[in-house]
Amino acid sequence: MNVSLVDDICRHCNNYFNPTNDPTAKREYPVSFVALALRIESFVDAVGERNNLTAAAVGSQRESYDIEAAAWQKTFARDLSVWKRARFI
Repeated sequence: MNVSLVDDICRHCNNYFNPTNDPTAKREYPVSFVALALRIESFVDAVGERNNLTAAAVGSQRESYDIEAAAWQKTFARDLSVWKRARFI
C-alpha cells in the first residue's frame, strides 16, 4: 500500500485513526478503511493522478495552492465521507 497516498487520504478526512488524531502517533486503521485505501490506490494507478498544484513565489516566500480536488477525492467522495472527522477552529 502506498504510504504517501494513505497519508493524503487521512489528511483529506482529517482522521489519523488514533485517539488524539495526531498524524505523528501510531495509527490503527479499520479493515474497511484499508480496503477503501486499496481501491483508491488501484484507481490512481489506473487513471494516473495529475498535478493539481500551482505555486507562486515572492522574494523568499513561496505559496502553493491546490486548484482543484484530486480525481480520487471526487470519485470516492461518498465513501470517504464515512471517515471524515469534524475540523474545529
